[in-house]
Amino acid sequence: MIDFVVAAARSETPERDTEQPQCGKALLAVNQVEQGQANGNRLAVRVRDTGVGLPEGQVGRGLGTQIVRTLIQGELSGTIDWHTLMGSGTEVTIEIPMRYIERARA
Repeated sequence: MIDFVVAAARSETPERDTEQPQCGKALLAVNQVEQGQANGNRLAVRVRDTGVGLPEGQVGRGLGTQIVRTLIQGELSGTIDWHTLMGSGTEVTIEIPMRYIERARA
């Protein structure tokens, strides 16, 4: 996640034709999502950047992404979703059950 934020901050915005490229911006949101008694509550971490986006087929293909996906979906029973639009940036949402947060506090 930190790598994604750093990459977003370093990415150029769609105004690439200017003499001075503009740095991208990264927005980070952390929320508790209520899923009800059956599913339990989840922690949602969302990172969105204002970069140039990723070409179709390139989203989530790096080695770091594969490691994170294995950890989130396997070890933490969570989800990771990528949404990107060329010229508009990328958004990554990770959700994990709150029980893992509560265990870490104990």
